[in-house]
Amino acid sequence: MGGLPMFDVPFPALARPLEGDVVILGLKLRPDNPPLSEIMGVLEEQGARVLGGIQGVVGPEFAAMFVVELRKGVRADELRARVAGIEGVLEVRASGSRVGDLWVNDVLNGLLLMGDRAGVIPLDSTRSLFEAVRRYWGPAGEAFLYHMGVAAGKDSYQKLAKIASLDGREMLELFLGALKSCGWISWYEIAEFSEQSGRAVVRLRGSFECSGQRGETKRSNILRGILTGFISAIWRTPTVGEEVKCEAIGDPYDEISVRAMKI
Repeated sequence: MGGLPMFDVPFPALARPLEGDVVILGLKLRPDNPPLSEIMGVLEEQGARVLGGIQGVVGPEFAAMFVVELRKGVRADELRARVAGIEGVLEVRASGSRVGDLWVNDVLNGLLLMGDRAGVIPLDSTRSLFEAVRRYWGPAGEAFLYHMGVAAGKDSYQKLAKIASLDGREMLELFLGALKSCGWISWYEIAEFSEQSGRAVVRLRGSFECSGQRGETKRSNILRGILTGFISAIWRTPTVGEEVKCEAIGDPYDEISVRAMKI
């Protein structure tokens, strides 16, 4: 089963308003029937432009966060008071720090991913880190990245298994969906998954290691290792991963083949 192409609309950490000021609304809402439509109605009445938003159930509460551009003449404390008066709004905070002509989302503080708090690193910075390993240590550096990925994949399975009781293929699909939501890939397909034969084939597009890169060699080390380690943990047996196809050398997708090692 594949994933949909990634929408290029990430939640903003920085915002540049066209006019007026930017306010970041952090809300705790009644979980049984959160008044989202009423909140959007107040924002529309105030002429506020929503630049980004995210909401969902967090533990026993329903939390929401909106980055909002205010029209001239509207103050953040006025908007906060209007929203606070809506039935079902338990708490509302108005925040945001201005640096030059940019506003910083100082409310957002990482993500919750597979039960753990996760930090975010720009993909270009991540590529630069891995490229430095390749450049300074060559094939040994690539082997290091692969085995680092294997360890991370095994650890990811243990964490995911604590919050999901699924069969092996479903666990892999859930994990690939999490990788996609993090922006590490933009599309995936499980072409083959058989514990009995000890073989799995996963196809990826938009891999941060390979997509947009061009060269004469295949480039998937971290992701190849992560998938190899994750599948090894599912099957409870050592595995080895091979990159059969790679976007970096002109293939239409990356293809990672994982097979169980005979011991």
